[in-house]
Amino acid sequence: MIGASPDVIDKEEAFQDTYRKWRALIFKADIISVIAVFIVEIVMFFLLRSHGLIFQPIPVYLTRFLILPTIVNITLLTIGFIGIERYKDNPHLLNYVPIVLMTLLCIVVSCTHYVFAVTLAVYTIPVFVTIIFSDRKMTRFITFIGVVGIAVSSLVNVLLSTSEDSYLIPESIVALSILLTAHKFSQILIDYQKEKNDALAEGYQEQLRMKELLNYDQKTGIYGSTAFSNSLSRTIDRGSLDNLALAFLDIDDFKYVNDTYGHTAGDEVLMCLAAMIKEICGRDQLPGRFGGDEFAILFTEGNLESYYSLLEQIQKKFQQQTYGFSKQKITVSIGLAMLRQGWDAEKILQKADEAMYQSKENGKNQITVF
Repeated sequence: MIGASPDVIDKEEAFQDTYRKWRALIFKADIISVIAVFIVEIVMFFLLRSHGLIFQPIPVYLTRFLILPTIVNITLLTIGFIGIERYKDNPHLLNYVPIVLMTLLCIVVSCTHYVFAVTLAVYTIPVFVTIIFSDRKMTRFITFIGVVGIAVSSLVNVLLSTSEDSYLIPESIVALSILLTAHKFSQILIDYQKEKNDALAEGYQEQLRMKELLNYDQKTGIYGSTAFSNSLSRTIDRGSLDNLALAFLDIDDFKYVNDTYGHTAGDEVLMCLAAMIKEICGRDQLPGRFGGDEFAILFTEGNLESYYSLLEQIQKKFQQQTYGFSKQKITVSIGLAMLRQGWDAEKILQKADEAMYQSKENGKNQITVF
């Protein structure tokens, strides 16, 4: 089908490449975070030991703050990688994988360092990251996991802390408030981003509509000469059509019609021929107007006989057309050229034009095949 316009945009489809890139970046950030946490834990171990601030046996400390969290983090990364492979055909669920993974890594951090209330703030990070995907449901889901994470961290503090933390409840309430505030701001930013994207998409769609209008001849509603020539060149450059042909149509004595009955009558004749061409041509023919009273048809599916037969239909129907301004029959001369090896768009246009002029010289109202 050569007449269809390729300028159709789907917003979700347009964003998939962007989402794919950011999913990869977020997953990479998850991996870097695990490595960074591992390095920080090692540095903290040597730093605390050098200052005599480790108050438990070294094996216990290493197990609780280094070995066990690292094992859990690597396990989560492995699960995340499996999730990416499993949902690679479902972009919507695939977007959730690196964000959920990031949130679970935050739970590991807050449970490992439960004595530091500041670690409860890490849950705001994945909430804000969800803005990338403009998905309010995702933001709510990640916020919910964050709430669960705060509860789990608080429970770990109660179960494992050797001393009573009188600020545990206030700290948890403050952390929860910060998380919910992050959620609200994320929702606002998502709405803003969606509104902006909708405005950009609408503007782009309008540009496409204007571009498409410029492709068409305003008087007849078929492709103008530039758009037609470009389509012809692209079709020939693809080099996969052995039966490509081009027909040139020129209304006989059109200047006489214009000079005798006026340009309004001339426009009526032009629009009449264009309407017949569009009616008789199918999906595999592309009609165009080359200005004045010259029209062209690009054929891609069929053979010389079928093309000739279609042009005969147009010629006969146009000759039978009656007009209010005159009872005189108006005819059209046609030239047809089949594409040959080594020809480009300019060459086949030239040969079809020559065949059309041959029809004129042979008495008009004829079809000449080059």
